[in-house]
Amino acid sequence: MKNANVPNFLIVGAAKGGTTSIYNYLLQHPEVFLTRIKEPCFFCFADSPPQYKIPPNTIFSFEEYKELFKNSDKYKMKGEATAIYLYLYESTIKNIKKYLPDYEDLNIIMILRNPVDRAFSQYMHNVRDMREDATFEEAIAAEKLRKEKNTNTDFFYLERGYYSEQVKAYLENFKNVKIYLFEDLISSPENLMKDLCDFLKINSSIKFNTNEKFNVSGRPKSKFLIRLVKENSVLKQFLKMIIPKKSRKKFAASVKNKVYAINLQKEKINPEIKKALKKHYREDILKLQKLINRDLSSWLK
Repeated sequence: MKNANVPNFLIVGAAKGGTTSIYNYLLQHPEVFLTRIKEPCFFCFADSPPQYKIPPNTIFSFEEYKELFKNSDKYKMKGEATAIYLYLYESTIKNIKKYLPDYEDLNIIMILRNPVDRAFSQYMHNVRDMREDATFEEAIAAEKLRKEKNTNTDFFYLERGYYSEQVKAYLENFKNVKIYLFEDLISSPENLMKDLCDFLKINSSIKFNTNEKFNVSGRPKSKFLIRLVKENSVLKQFLKMIIPKKSRKKFAASVKNKVYAINLQKEKINPEIKKALKKHYREDILKLQKLINRDLSSWLK
């Protein structure tokens, strides 16, 4: 991309597929610039705020979006990560073409997770953040009504897992698209990052620290601790006083991950619901398998 204040790569999703981990690993690379704000959501909501409540970090103005890339000139690769770009592919692709004249050179990165596991993980993510009171079964049964009521897309547990049309649109509109599976990240994050560096044409001999897990889901044992790390303004002000600005975000993320590690209780999806959802997604998974030329049979077992 010729403009220094725009990205030349995007991590577009899927949500709960490992985008946060890839974002944090790439932050370690000296040739890579990533926006301070993860999930700026600009290309899906540009100039058109949705009616439902969205994160306060969301960027609507192109001028404000370009400010995120200020002082990024010295980096070979400049990017951002917004997981909703995959699901909201129509508005995202339209706005990429509108705001990035050199969009043909844009590198698109996505990581896909078994849609059944992804749906349950997203549900547990909302449980973690105390945004979801329904059971998983109740929540997926209410999804159609929630959509009709223009609920935040974070609650579209099933619909966000229909990958085939989403992926197809990116493959048809961009020449540089790299697709990973969640299994690639779990089995060998080092190999994934090396391959990703090769895709981005940056030094692939970098040794990444891939030990830390990011954005994990689960049911909180203590709601107080969740509120403390997510909402407590006094804590944030205290960190501003003792932690240099350059290190503050990394430190805060590390603290949050440690709190999650000790405070979140893992849960498993009901086997009968899992079996039904595998059948539900079967046709779309088979379409995706053919589209990306990857064996997805394990998603159907």
